[in-house]
Order: sequence, then structure tokens, then C-alpha cells
Amino acid sequence: MTARSVSLLVGLPLFAASLGVLAGSGGGSRVEAATATAPHRTSPNHAIVLTPHPLTCPSHGLLGTPRGPEADKAGAVARAFVSAWWQHEPKAAVAVSDPVFRQAARRLATGPKRPQPGVRVVRVTGLAHDPAGPGLALHCGKPVLESARIAVVRVLHGSTITAGIYLIRRPGGYRVWAVR
Repeated sequence: MTARSVSLLVGLPLFAASLGVLAGSGGGSRVEAATATAPHRTSPNHAIVLTPHPLTCPSHGLLGTPRGPEADKAGAVARAFVSAWWQHEPKAAVAVSDPVFRQAARRLATGPKRPQPGVRVVRVTGLAHDPAGPGLALHCGKPVLESARIAVVRVLHGSTITAGIYLIRRPGGYRVWAVR
């Protein structure tokens, strides 16, 4: 079996799954992923609950091209966003958000103040390494695939909560455009 045959055997099911995601999401207008919703407001020590929510494309505009090892820059933005989200600091959360995500960032970071959590960036990868990557590339275009990064972060506050922070590279730096 040649390398090309193996590539086709692995690639075709992934492509078919991507098309299935697009077809099941209302005519390809959105791609399903999981996005964090605002936690229940009655308890000061509540967990962040992750639920299904449509993931939209980043807002239109110039995209930056990641050059060299930029994982630290993307990770720093993800860490800043998660800290603002956890501490309920809407201005700080919106400051590092892409325009398409600002309203959601404001909503996620609204609530009574909480102490600063321990936030650890586990890894930063390209969008192609994410299960939603092929569908997002088809829906949002190849430039988004090349300019996007996903930071996996862990919040250490009583228990461990893991979230995926989708970042898009703009000429001025990385911006958060979705949470999963």
C-alpha cells in the first residue's frame, strides 16, 4: 500500500465527516462546536459548563500571518482572556476579543468578582489539528485555517476545567474568536 493510498484512506473519512457537520448545521451556514456558556449565577463557586453552540467564522478584516514560534503570544492572549472570564472582568475580556466574539465575551465575563484563578496553557496548535478544523476551513476559507490557533487551557480553581480558546491572528496580534 502506497503512502498516497494510506493518505486517501485516512483523509476521505475526515472529509466526509466535515461535510456531514456542514450539512447538519443548516445548509453550511454554521459549523457546530461546543462553546462555553455563562455559568449559573447563584453560587460563587460554580463551574463553567460547556454546552453545544454554533461556532461562527471570525469577523471580516485583515488577517495576520503567524511567523516563527508564536505559540507564546497566542497562549498569553488565551491566558488573559480566561483570567478575565473567570474573574468576571468584561472590559478585559472584550479587549482581547475579535469583533465577532465581543458580545459573547462580555456576557461570559459578567457577574460578581471572583479571585484570580491559576490558568495554565497546555498547548497551542493550528486549526488543522482540531476536529472542527476541516469544516471551518471549508466554511471560513483557507486564510482562516492558516491564521487561526487553538490554545488548550486549564483553569485550576478548586477543580480543573479545560477549555479550547480559538484565536485568530490579526496584524495587531491574536484575538479570541470562540471558546469551546
